[in-house]
Amino acid sequence: MIRLLLLCAATAGAADNVLLVSVDGLGYRNLTSSAAGRELTTLHALTIQPMRTAYPSKTSAGHAALFTGTWSGTNGIVSNTVPLTPRADHTVKETVSGFRSTALTADPIWVTAARQGIRTVAYQVTQAYPFSERSAGLSLPHPPVVLNGYQTEQFVPYRVVRQRDLEQSGRATFLWKDGPLEFRIRRTARGLRLSAQGHTVTVVAQAPESASPRGRPLARYFSRPLPLVIKGKRTAVFFRLIEFDDAGFTLLHTSAHELAVSGLGRPIPGVFVGNSAISVYEKGALGKLLVNGGDGSAERLMLETIELSVRETTAQMVWLQRTVKPRLFVGYYSVIDDTEHAWYGLSSAGNTVIDGFRAHAYAALDEGLKQLSAPYARSAQFFSADHGMAAAAREIHMGALLAELGYDKTQVVPNASCLYLNTTDWKNGTITLGQRAQVLDALRARLAAHPVVTRVYGEADLRVRFGLDGPTSPDLCFDVAPLHYPSETADPPVVREFAYPRGEHGFDPTREDMWSYLASSLARPAQMGTLVDIARAVLARLH
Repeated sequence: MIRLLLLCAATAGAADNVLLVSVDGLGYRNLTSSAAGRELTTLHALTIQPMRTAYPSKTSAGHAALFTGTWSGTNGIVSNTVPLTPRADHTVKETVSGFRSTALTADPIWVTAARQGIRTVAYQVTQAYPFSERSAGLSLPHPPVVLNGYQTEQFVPYRVVRQRDLEQSGRATFLWKDGPLEFRIRRTARGLRLSAQGHTVTVVAQAPESASPRGRPLARYFSRPLPLVIKGKRTAVFFRLIEFDDAGFTLLHTSAHELAVSGLGRPIPGVFVGNSAISVYEKGALGKLLVNGGDGSAERLMLETIELSVRETTAQMVWLQRTVKPRLFVGYYSVIDDTEHAWYGLSSAGNTVIDGFRAHAYAALDEGLKQLSAPYARSAQFFSADHGMAAAAREIHMGALLAELGYDKTQVVPNASCLYLNTTDWKNGTITLGQRAQVLDALRARLAAHPVVTRVYGEADLRVRFGLDGPTSPDLCFDVAPLHYPSETADPPVVREFAYPRGEHGFDPTREDMWSYLASSLARPAQMGTLVDIARAVLARLH
């Protein structure tokens, strides 16, 4: 309570315009203690403090806490996957995505503000889509403007194609069919001309970007967007010509998504790109990875897609600022989460070349943050994140570990770093409520004795310390040894080595490497807070 009073007291004063932005995956430690983090000059110009996130420290749970000002027991979002309720109607294994609005049981800040007559925009926020009364204030006299492309349909993912894999339809002309998309590609003297649905763009081959993102156009080697209509929805893709010579070519196209919009009443220009090309990068489609003996070209191409995401995300947010003129703007960037999943583990292992790539990604993001925050130079600014990041070299198959401890999949169900007992309040449950306490005590003791488990939280801790006291809440949560990451996998072995160290999250939120942060224009912030404090401080600043 003292912490909350301090934070809210720091917001006292005249009503203000407010900018609230989440930078997915940017933890307090990386922001304040790494060379990459120092590239975020926009944030370092503000006051920075650590903030504890939700348990488990997953994207959905952290953002729900940040955006609703409540913990998971109240907002319903316990992890990236959430058990369906009521329990009597669903088995413990029936889940829904925690990124979608379906499981949300508390109002997000953009709806709360709009209900008070405050003009509000929420761009690419979690738990917004499908749009509903709770997630988008559909029946309000002046509903918030809400946009989401992450939980809508992805028509096609990032894809890499080579000339030899395409159907040749004429001299120097090729046909590329990718799901609902069909591109006609014609070779020119310097590159390719690509056509679809009456639109044409050109792209020229360039070596992977090596220059700093500072002071130049981001993603400058991508084509212009090629407009498309898929299933009646407007979208677009960009192209990057990776290789081009007499023998053939290698071409990348970005993913194409539906961009859902509520409350705007007009088309939004630009393109929703979404995440980087991490999915094709990690499969080696952009070239041999540095960790596998590559020369860094694949990483530089990955960085170009990070730049593209920053560029297009920023452009749409700036357009919304200028067009809607909201008093509260809530925004989101995904690129640091992609960056650190791919490279934080290698950085922690001492790979200094990877550190340079991380710094490039952070600098590109900072270019976007400068542009986005400029109109709020004399207003209230709040930047935060859903979780931190830790290095992981080994995966713990929790299903296999539970089997080793004597439990089968009909008794205990893992979800991130938490466990659910299949009690009889769930449909088809196997453990009676009378047996629950005894089974839970035995499970806790066995789990705590396992060498990869470092801490176990029982029901009282989960309820009192972490707000996990709702119908979707787990029965027990745990933390694991450094460099280990728990998955729900049931296949043996219990512990599997990753091909190379990764960045992961989802651990005990009291760990320093899982801490989020608050970078704000507040003059007197508390020394340590929690994500649920931020929504209340934002609302206080609006009045």
